[in-house]
Amino acid sequence: MNKKNIFFGLVVLVIAIMGFIISRTQVGTFQVIFNIFAILVIILISLLFFRKKS
Repeated sequence: MNKKNIFFGLVVLVIAIMGFIISRTQVGTFQVIFNIFAILVIILISLLFFRKKS
C-alpha cells in the first residue's frame, strides 16, 4: 500500500462523510455545490487510476 493510496482513501472517506452530513441537513445550495464537487473528484480519481494502469 502506497502512502498515496492511503491518502486517496482518506480523501474519499472524508468526502463521503461530508456528503452524508450535507444530505442530512438538506441545504439546497450546498447539495448542488457538493454534487459538482463529487463529480469532479470522481473524474480526478478515475483519471489517476487510468494513468497508473498505462
